[in-house]
Amino acid sequence: MDNITLEKKHVAGGKFGFVTRIFHPERPHESLNNLTPEDHLLMAEKPELSKSAWN
Repeated sequence: MDNITLEKKHVAGGKFGFVTRIFHPERPHESLNNLTPEDHLLMAEKPELSKSAWN
């Protein structure tokens, strides 16, 4: 890894970040009680939904 240039690391990091931004929001997360990040945010914004969802 020592011989990888800073430019190559930047390009690889950018590509990984792109994949993460695409995939991350669509999959459920155990730390969010198996909700997607979007669903978790919706529950946080509308507490009345979260109460009915957990019962």
